[in-house]
Amino acid sequence: ALAATGAAFSVVSGDRATAGAAAVTAIQVPARVREGETFYAVASVESAAPTAATLRVAVDGEPTASYDLELVPGPNRFDVPLTAPARGRHVVEVAVEVMGDAESRDDVMAATLSVDAAPSVTVVASRLEMASALGDLYSLHGFAVRTLAPGDLPRATERDLAMLRFLEDVDVLVLADVPATTLSWAQQEQVQRWVREKGGGLLVLGGTSAFAPGGYLGSKLEEALPLATQVPKDKPKAA
Repeated sequence: ALAATGAAFSVVSGDRATAGAAAVTAIQVPARVREGETFYAVASVESAAPTAATLRVAVDGEPTASYDLELVPGPNRFDVPLTAPARGRHVVEVAVEVMGDAESRDDVMAATLSVDAAPSVTVVASRLEMASALGDLYSLHGFAVRTLAPGDLPRATERDLAMLRFLEDVDVLVLADVPATTLSWAQQEQVQRWVREKGGGLLVLGGTSAFAPGGYLGSKLEEALPLATQVPKDKPKAA
């Protein structure tokens, strides 16, 4: 059998196998996945007797995997790794075919899979080489990446929520060695609102121009962070 996982799934169930046959009795897929994400389709196959079989998996009618199996009498569980297709709703089908049985036919069961867009990250960096390196790293993990210089961020005012609108389609905002002073007070405030009210992910990376050297002390960006940027007067003693 394929390796099992501990993920939660939605389940579609069917009938048990009749004598001399095998049947797909359930197929489980996650309730939602991200585009490009690896997930598992969990197939339950009921067999009336020990037998060789082929398990076939298709997404939207296109074959994606095939496995030769040795079924044992009773329930058999198989976890099939798949890659989530493009955003939208898709049909995952699992079929089992018993070998050597001229009267057998594929026993098929299907489940609907909902795919969301790939997670998006916007990397803002003062140095091009840092932005490029971080962008490549996030791309390797399946993120849709956009890299910007601080000056490319939308301008915002107290009345114009341009920064907040810009962040609506962003899952993670990375400020890589970016001084707080390069963002206006309105931009910072809208980033803070995005984190606190919308659950946006903010990652601030240090350097010569970030945190205390970058003017974070007392800023709206500092309020959005789970740390203080003020350098303590008394350095902690080393262990």
